[in-house]
Amino acid sequence: MCDTLALIYKGSKEVKRNKLTMLKRQYEMFAIKDYESIQFMIACLQVILNSVRSLGAIVSQYEINDKILIILVA
Repeated sequence: MCDTLALIYKGSKEVKRNKLTMLKRQYEMFAIKDYESIQFMIACLQVILNSVRSLGAIVSQYEINDKILIILVA
């Protein structure tokens, strides 16, 4: 029963891998739009990072800081 519920709500390993691939792509392609504030941009990035972490992937603070600096400089 517990395994069935976990499979329904979390998905199979293949589904997790596909979600993670999609989220990593979103993270890589993430950029601030001209009309967005920095606070809104950070909030959107945080949503992606929380989703990535919920799937068990690790994103270091260094990578996050680097991504934010690259976005702001571009």
